[in-house]
Formats: sequence, structure tokens, C-alpha cells
Amino acid sequence: LCMGYASYLVYEATVRANKAVPVVCVALYVLQLALNNAWSLIFFNARLWRAALIEICALWIVIAACAAAFARVNASAGALMLPYLAFVSVAGGINAGVLRMNPDFADGHTDNRVNKKKE
Repeated sequence: LCMGYASYLVYEATVRANKAVPVVCVALYVLQLALNNAWSLIFFNARLWRAALIEICALWIVIAACAAAFARVNASAGALMLPYLAFVSVAGGINAGVLRMNPDFADGHTDNRVNKKKE
């Protein structure tokens, strides 16, 4: 909700100034959405803990850059991205914990109980 409102504030500020929305704002916003979706697929579906941790670090950097770019257009928009950055920080910590507790499955994990046929 905060992210959506932040993007609206950037749009509104640029329309009021009779300018186009900065390309960097749009590009970073779309990129962080794509990275967010990719992290979920990598972590939850593929269970690639190490790859997910690397990916969420990239996501964190892009969110921070997006918040900074938004703040240059509208200070409130930049601030509204900070709860999302905090959430991703927590998710990254959880990802790191899962990786640390499951080092044997860092590069992929399948649950053999699900894949075994009943005998």
C-alpha cells in the first residue's frame, strides 16, 4: 500500500510541475517489483536459499535506490518506501537464517517424502 501511494505521489508531483515522470523512478520501481516477485519464486518455489539471499540483497539495493529517486521528486514518497525496505531487511535475515540452518540444501532442496510413491 505504501509503495503504491509513493508511486502516485511521484506521478502527482511531476504532473503538477508539468513534467514527465523521471525514467529512473519508473525503471527502479518496475525493477524492484520484478525482483520482489523473483525472490518469492526462488525462495519458496525453487528453494534455492543461496540464490534467494543474493537476489534479496540486489532487491534491497534497488529499493533503497528507488526510495532515493522518489525522495528527489517528493520527500514523502521516498519516506513511504522505507517500511518496504525494513520488511525486505527482515525477509533477508530470515533467508540468511534458513541458509545457515540448512547448509546441505543451500543450492536446492526437495522433500523426498512428497516425491516418494506409497509402497
